[in-house]
Amino acid sequence: MKLAGKKKNYNHSLLLKVLFIYFLIFAVPIILLYASLYGTSKRLAQKEGASQLLSSLTSISNTMDEVFRSVNFVQSQLQGNTAFSNDCFRLTVDDSAGVGYRNYRLRQELSMELYKLYLSNPYLHSLEVYSSYGNTLFGNSPGNSRQIAINPTETQIENIRQNAQKTGLTGNRAWYVLSSDPEQTLFATYSRPFCAFNPNMYTYSRAIISTETLHDHIKVYDPSEAIQFYIRPRNREWIPISGPNTVDTADLPISAPGQVSGWVPFNSGGVPCLMAYFRSQYTGWYYAAAVPLEHYNVSEPLMTEYWFYIVITLVFIFILTALFVSFYLIRPMKQISDKMREAEHGDLDVRIHTRRRDELGYIGHRLNVLLKNIDSLIHTNYETRLLKEGYELKFIQTQLKEHFIYNTLDSIHWIADKNNVPQISKIIFDLSRFFRLTLNNGSDYITIEREAEVLASYLSLLNVRMDGTIESSIEMDDSIRDQRVIKYFFQPVLENAVVHGLRPKGGGRITVSFSPVESGKIRYRVTDDGAGITSMDLNDINLCIREDRSDGKYFALINLNRQLRLYYGDNYSFTIDSSPDAGTTVSIDFPKG
Repeated sequence: MKLAGKKKNYNHSLLLKVLFIYFLIFAVPIILLYASLYGTSKRLAQKEGASQLLSSLTSISNTMDEVFRSVNFVQSQLQGNTAFSNDCFRLTVDDSAGVGYRNYRLRQELSMELYKLYLSNPYLHSLEVYSSYGNTLFGNSPGNSRQIAINPTETQIENIRQNAQKTGLTGNRAWYVLSSDPEQTLFATYSRPFCAFNPNMYTYSRAIISTETLHDHIKVYDPSEAIQFYIRPRNREWIPISGPNTVDTADLPISAPGQVSGWVPFNSGGVPCLMAYFRSQYTGWYYAAAVPLEHYNVSEPLMTEYWFYIVITLVFIFILTALFVSFYLIRPMKQISDKMREAEHGDLDVRIHTRRRDELGYIGHRLNVLLKNIDSLIHTNYETRLLKEGYELKFIQTQLKEHFIYNTLDSIHWIADKNNVPQISKIIFDLSRFFRLTLNNGSDYITIEREAEVLASYLSLLNVRMDGTIESSIEMDDSIRDQRVIKYFFQPVLENAVVHGLRPKGGGRITVSFSPVESGKIRYRVTDDGAGITSMDLNDINLCIREDRSDGKYFALINLNRQLRLYYGDNYSFTIDSSPDAGTTVSIDFPKG
């Protein structure tokens, strides 16, 4: 016999799933760990590099502040030198006999005094003084010491005088940049020495420092010259002053720092870099340093090398895992699948032969047992079908007997009615009607309207036994009249109300109602004014119902509770309220449908 069914298409994805799980378990954590270590290494390199750069910049700034301060001190000496505070103002433009020689001697003395000041400071690149009274320019610079220029050009005069006028009479700490060329950058400061006996009379002076001085100090902190250094005077752009020019000035992330010091990572030409800056307390200028991050992240090449070996190892393990899964899982499972396909086409004698003692071997063994049991069940099912056909024949015969009973009861009802025995006729009519409604063509479900008719017929039969002492009413909400319910729960409650409630008192009233409740359920309630139940017996009944034990008592109620649980699970309620001589109310709330 074939066990054919709808064929499904399966793709061979187990290997991919296993490899994907391998990737999640092994590769992903390793990648995340490497990314975490790489990020941590990068952050540590940034912090370490920033700390070193800030330390170097602080030292450079302090050193240059001393240089600038020492030059400003020379300006102060120039201001207090009597040659320039008094004698300089005795120069005249008159070079006539007698006056000319005096001017010559005066110029030589002034030149010598300026030369001494120039030699007193090793950081000075040049030191110049212009006296407008003798129209003479005194200068000292490398390769041109004790220069005296009588009647200098307007350009020479303007070079010394232009920023001296901005500086003022007393300010001598302002510094200016004369050139932005990294190879020829000059820093100048200006002053106006005035006459001691007449403060309204003054000359002009300029002191210059070259970047070579700054270069000499930077080399102390960066012997490798791998760091690019910048300086930013007030209201100027960054000026490169030393370094390999690996970082473009336009790529610097901060154009105008707002703090005294700090650092920030950035990219220059796709290369991760680091920038640190520090502000001088003396001049207010900013010193900055920029360097590729790899200069400090010495562990990155090592991590890259390790990552290469990790990838090779993961690929090797990946291949070994694929081979293992293919030979030890996929191939045996394919063999089992082929055998099951043969069984699917009807060969239930097929068996899976394996010597494995693992899970796949166990699966093969259990499939052999399953195929054997299926074969046995098929034969058993065939025999059962034969028996079922016999039972169906007997059921048809039983149905014929039921119809025979109905027809017989109808005949008795007709004879009693014909012979004027209305009581017997009514009893037979109610009994026949009760049978027909109760059997309901073999269906377990009945509408509430039909169930009300069944209960009415049943009450009529019970009232015959009680000599007509029962007053009854059946109430039903129109909204649930056509609602289908299970027919087995209603009659036992009604019978208990009559037998245990009304019979001991010789009769009474009983009310049956069907009504909807707010929870969306239907409430079936039977109320009588019979003998009632004592509190002790009521507690005993509730205990037996909860514990599902009868002890030979309350069998009908316990059996009813079992049926309710069988059909509705825990989605119902079954309550009994009673008082002695006051009657009993039984309520059942159950779902619709």
